[in-house]
Amino acid sequence: MRPMTRLFVAMVVCVLAVGMVSAQDAIKPQTGMGSKALLFTFQGFNVDQFNYGVGLKFYLAPSTALRASVGVGYSTTTQKSASAGYTDSKSDSLSLPISAGIEFHVMTTKAVTLYLGADAGVVTGSGTYDPSYPVGGTGHKSTSSFTMLQASGILGAEYFVSQSVSFAAEYHLGFATRTGTYEYTSGGQTLKSDMPTYTQIGTSAGMLILAIYF
Repeated sequence: MRPMTRLFVAMVVCVLAVGMVSAQDAIKPQTGMGSKALLFTFQGFNVDQFNYGVGLKFYLAPSTALRASVGVGYSTTTQKSASAGYTDSKSDSLSLPISAGIEFHVMTTKAVTLYLGADAGVVTGSGTYDPSYPVGGTGHKSTSSFTMLQASGILGAEYFVSQSVSFAAEYHLGFATRTGTYEYTSGGQTLKSDMPTYTQIGTSAGMLILAIYF
């Protein structure tokens, strides 16, 4: 089990344990004006492939909250050359998502509150690829950069395991579009081209959010 996976599983177990200890108390969802929370978002349910994000939520009025989040993703890969006299191939990518949204909590039952909402965001990213080539020869490089815009409606439920800790699960129905450019450099010359425009409308994968109220 990977270290990040172990950390997440331990965190979930600890939070649920706190909830069971607190079950004897009357837990009420923190949806009053002025309530605020630190948010930890996990996109997807394969714990080895989470996309992580962190954010804040603040209730402007009873049952109405604004939230914002930011994340970062970076990966790098080095493929050892299978042939002597050739360099290794390398690739890396970076993405920076930012989003903001609003929640309207429409129903509360004991420690659970159901909500509707909307959010919008932008993701900027870039990547490079250096393929293998003969040592001493002329190499070439491919780079790319993109911007993605998205907006979606939200259906979610938030369960308070204690007065200050909750888990929320969400589905999003939304729209996303992406544009970008490619650059190919070889022998001191660079060729540029546009990426195909990508557009998608539909539901997204489930999202899990841990909230710590303070």
